Amino acid sequence: MASYLIETQQNSDSILKNLLIQLLRHQKETLIQYSQTDFLLANLPQSEDVNLYFISINMDEKAKKHLQFIEHIHHLDNKGQLVLITNSDANKETLKAKWPSIIVLNKNEYFMRFASNVEMQVNYYFQRKHQTGQNSLIIKDRCRLMKIPLKNLRYIESNGMHKIRFVGPNLQYEFYLPLNQVEVLHEDLLRIHRSFIVNKHAVKDVSRGKRIVQLKDNTLLPLSLPLSRTYFSEVIDDLEKVCQ
Repeated sequence: MASYLIETQQNSDSILKNLLIQLLRHQKETLIQYSQTDFLLANLPQSEDVNLYFISINMDEKAKKHLQFIEHIHHLDNKGQLVLITNSDANKETLKAKWPSIIVLNKNEYFMRFASNVEMQVNYYFQRKHQTGQNSLIIKDRCRLMKIPLKNLRYIESNGMHKIRFVGPNLQYEFYLPLNQVEVLHEDLLRIHRSFIVNKHAVKDVSRGKRIVQLKDNTLLPLSLPLSRTYFSEVIDDLEKVCQ
């Protein structure tokens, strides 16, 4: 498990670097810095560990190369937590449209908001790191802290405005969190749509033709979760393995 700062721009972002060093120091973790993306790809650890990547990217003449680099990271480390750092709201929206499941931050917004968002990403990394191999989710928002056993969880739904709902037998909890903050918390959670995450072990069947996931819990039927094209190719093999 490691935390990386990848700077694709010529000028180092000292504010972000110092902020990350301070946040990681409290957890006794070192920030690993790279400026040569090819070197990182060649030396990326091949393991099941949780990794955190902060990647600086601007939509300039070198953007195509940097976007390909992000695709490579996303493919090589599909359990990694990627946070893209850009310099405008326009770039932020462009990157979010391309990768809905990846966090994108604008470093030129109000500093305290930016620093708070960076800290939130670091905290989620350590929360995910500590939950690896656990059988429960520890969910925390501004109001409360709750432990949710995975065996009771069927799926998680986003209702918009960062409001999400945890659903299962006798389970109906709502929190104010982005969906993409939750999908990285446990290896058994799988994002199948912009609005849905499923517990892989709650899946009964998956239809390639209809692009439908059917859950094991018959009390939820005919509820099924539609698969979008964005995620279909990435999740279908994983789901079929669970259903075998």
